Amino acid sequence: MTAISELHTQWLKRPKYKKIFVDKQAEHELAQKIIRARINSGLSQQVIAKKMGITLSSLLRVESGSYRTSINTLIKLAIATNTVLLISFESLEALTMKFDA
Repeated sequence: MTAISELHTQWLKRPKYKKIFVDKQAEHELAQKIIRARINSGLSQQVIAKKMGITLSSLLRVESGSYRTSINTLIKLAIATNTVLLISFESLEALTMKFDA
């Protein structure tokens, strides 16, 4: 049986798959950081949603990574979790080369 990581490595050689993967990578990483901020805060999703002034279902969409959230929502999340929002820009070439290896 082939491990999913081996298949993923093979699939990254396909330009179409690689483009989709790279495009979705940023959304996935943002979702992970949002969840990590919540967990590290020690607060429940319900408490954070209330502090942000949004519904629990809205917070769940943000955490899923499938919802393109606004910077304003990220600022509210940072305040609710007592964290700092940092935004950076990375070279697309560097990111793409990371998956060529």
